[in-house]
Amino acid sequence: MLRSAIAVRVAAAAARRSIVTDLKAAPALRAKGGAAVEASKIFEGKKVVLVGVVGAFTGTCTVDHVPGYAKAKASLAKKGVNDVVVVSVNDHLVLDAWKTHALKLGADSGVTLMSDVDAAFTRAVGMEIDLSGAGLGVRSKRYAMVVDNGKIVKSFVEPVPSKVTVTGAENVVANL
Repeated sequence: MLRSAIAVRVAAAAARRSIVTDLKAAPALRAKGGAAVEASKIFEGKKVVLVGVVGAFTGTCTVDHVPGYAKAKASLAKKGVNDVVVVSVNDHLVLDAWKTHALKLGADSGVTLMSDVDAAFTRAVGMEIDLSGAGLGVRSKRYAMVVDNGKIVKSFVEPVPSKVTVTGAENVVANL
């Protein structure tokens, strides 16, 4: 009896939590300098590869995940991708420093970093992960989505956040 009552509560909580299906209606993100950018401006009328990373300055994100998308810029463009947007649950100052000092991505890299300072966007797309046990708090799962005019048409989520397999640029290009 107790188990069924708990199951009912869990199901009700999941039903109340709505995951955004049209990303144009998702919460705003923050761009370089901290300016709020409405999600509709990011996704309206475009094909976007949306990449979620665990955090700025983390080894896998810095060495492998994000640079792979900069290297794949031409391949992605040939497949009709307008933008690559990388989202991290960090503040914009951290992302600005990460892009300049660690990633060394120039303005022509084809990769835009966006801050999700309070994880609102990440929660709205159902990609939050609690890494408090590792001292990181609520972060984003490592994911890649192909988004066409706000609609998620393909989604890849890493089973292990510290690895890049299905969410890497090579796999995304191969699946476009």
